[in-house]
Amino acid sequence: MNEKTNSFAKVYSYYYLSKDAKNNKNIDKAIDYAQDSFESLDKNQYGKYQNIIWETFENLIDTEKGKELALKSYNKIKDYEYLLNQESKLYFYKKLAKLNKISSKYVYSMENNLSVVDLAENLGNDEELYKAIIEMALVAKQTGQYKLALEIMDFNKNIKIKNKKSEVDLIFYKFINLAEIESILENNEK
Repeated sequence: MNEKTNSFAKVYSYYYLSKDAKNNKNIDKAIDYAQDSFESLDKNQYGKYQNIIWETFENLIDTEKGKELALKSYNKIKDYEYLLNQESKLYFYKKLAKLNKISSKYVYSMENNLSVVDLAENLGNDEELYKAIIEMALVAKQTGQYKLALEIMDFNKNIKIKNKKSEVDLIFYKFINLAEIESILENNEK
């Protein structure tokens, strides 16, 4: 690829090269391709290519180097978040929260989830708001703050989700996690 190759072709080519390299157990090459993919983009293109950026990194976050590269790249996007529209910011902060959580950077994950809550409220996106509250509770659970996790989960009790299938899925997800926390606290009657 050269300077005249358009961004779409570069990003998707690097994605498939990275995925193929990982499938062939060549992690270092896969990481190089992922880095090349991200670096081929101009900061003004982060929102436009947000899905493929995530898919490229998601393929590698089960490796330490891949997780580090993803976090470094997403923190670079954070420097230019003002260039993203509100929906892209929401998507970006959801992914950054996940990266920080799996990197055991729980404070940052909590901050990112608070940004998701704020953005979801502003956008009127009840599903994402509900999910973000659950994710915040799971971060609290991960740090051993079980009672705080229960308190956080309680914040979404009044959120009404318009899509009934999504509502059922989210309530089910919430109750699975509530049951796990209650079990840890030995509140077996609940």
